[in-house]
Amino acid sequence: ANDAGDRVTPAVIALNGSEWEIGLPAMAGLPFSKSILKYNKRLMNCDWNEEDLSFVEASSSCSILNDEKLVYEFESSNVYSSPDNVTTKFYAKLFTIASHSMRNEGDLKLVLAAPLHWSNTSRERLVKCAELAGFDVHQAISEPAAALLAYNIEESTEDINVLIYRLGGSSCDASIARVSKGFITIEKNIFRSDIGGRCLTKDLADYIAQEFKQKWKLDPQESKRSMIKLFNHADNCKHVLSTLNSAHVFIESLLDGVDWSQNISRARFENIISSKIPAYIEPAQKVIESFDGRINKIVLC
Repeated sequence: ANDAGDRVTPAVIALNGSEWEIGLPAMAGLPFSKSILKYNKRLMNCDWNEEDLSFVEASSSCSILNDEKLVYEFESSNVYSSPDNVTTKFYAKLFTIASHSMRNEGDLKLVLAAPLHWSNTSRERLVKCAELAGFDVHQAISEPAAALLAYNIEESTEDINVLIYRLGGSSCDASIARVSKGFITIEKNIFRSDIGGRCLTKDLADYIAQEFKQKWKLDPQESKRSMIKLFNHADNCKHVLSTLNSAHVFIESLLDGVDWSQNISRARFENIISSKIPAYIEPAQKVIESFDGRINKIVLC
């Protein structure tokens, strides 16, 4: 567990003055008092494109300079950093968390999971960052393979075909893997970078904004500061609704000093995102249709 006792550390980094904040601390506090970077992983792919660049810049409050070398400009502190440096800082944080539960640093051996569509060069780049942070990296494997290993599916005594469906923050992919005598072979894969959990959060944030506007005749969508605050609360609400039937949203001073309090049920959330569901199902449907065989297991990650 990390400093907050959570098993998951969000891949968000912020520079607050001269202090680097990683995970929940980076997302907390006043968003306009520091430079925040999200989705750095997309630019760790050596084959990134302009769409990736625009997405990361739009999601973050730091600038991206792409002259001879890609660097982030943290304007609040006049600091420049590359995607590799940022990734190393992430791994250094994870190294610190892991070292607290180990008797000695020699036990910190690591197997990295990278997106299936990444090249070997991109994976090597990721490995180098982890090693600079202190980890002893044994291997870099694909994310679908890592999902199967997490559930010990490779130990199956029978030959099976597994559908692995992953919904990340900014992307989604569906894969079919064949598991035979401990060996994992990825047979099919469909990757989409235009849909992810962030789209669902945005729909929920837009819904809350409309509810606020209807009651107070004030539009949070006209204020970038308000929408950043609203987006963070909507994201927390979404995670609560993944396990509970309802969630309470309270946002202090959402706009012009007006607070907002609202209960949102899981049924309401499902109704809000209902138009998006077909797009999320599509990768799984297409990968199944393209595969000539029977699916024995399904893994969601």
